[in-house]
Amino acid sequence: MIYKVEFAAYVEEIRMLYEFIKKFPEDYPNYFDWVEQCFEELDRGYKNAFFCESKSNGEIIGSLIFQRHKNDQTILEMKNGRIEPKYRRKKIFTDMYSKLERYARENGFKRIIGDCHENNASVIKTLENLGFTQDSTETLYDSKTKEIIFKKDL
Repeated sequence: MIYKVEFAAYVEEIRMLYEFIKKFPEDYPNYFDWVEQCFEELDRGYKNAFFCESKSNGEIIGSLIFQRHKNDQTILEMKNGRIEPKYRRKKIFTDMYSKLERYARENGFKRIIGDCHENNASVIKTLENLGFTQDSTETLYDSKTKEIIFKKDL
């Protein structure tokens, strides 16, 4: 295996994670404002993350950020997942997700949810392959783009 998956627990790991997510902007309104807020929430422990680190150079090549749902404490919400483009299609997200699901079960969560743009076929396929089902389609981030909400009961 060319990488290892770790829980972001230390200040330096959170700082490296912050730098990683800044490098790969996503198509969401006010993305960089979210990145700044995310960094603060990771630092405070409101959000958590698993990250994938290259064994050869110690750089982060993937991340999966999550938090307890604001309205239902039994739900774990995936907030953002990404893999550096040259490392995609190597099951890295699946490995990070496996750690996330184990974390959710060990911490008493009953469901995991997440969302993606309705036109993001690769993420839709990945989530469905991981056992998620489509729950609804909603406008969450801007009025032009719909998001598919996925759920998986544990």
